[in-house]
Amino acid sequence: MPPKLDFSLLKEIKDNFWGIYVCLCLITNKYYLGSTKDFKHRKKCHLSELSSQKHKNAKFKNSWNKYG
Repeated sequence: MPPKLDFSLLKEIKDNFWGIYVCLCLITNKYYLGSTKDFKHRKKCHLSELSSQKHKNAKFKNSWNKYG
């Protein structure tokens, strides 16, 4: 089973949400910083790329694989 990212703080995000976001590894305190014009779409892309091992950021992908 692929690891899961915790998006619990973002349950109330409405369509067309845009801005800067951070994905934080609570174990290592390392983070991935990104920006988007469509957060829901970007979240879906991140999860798809990470679970299929196709994410372009190797450090983010390795952290996902190791810690979930």
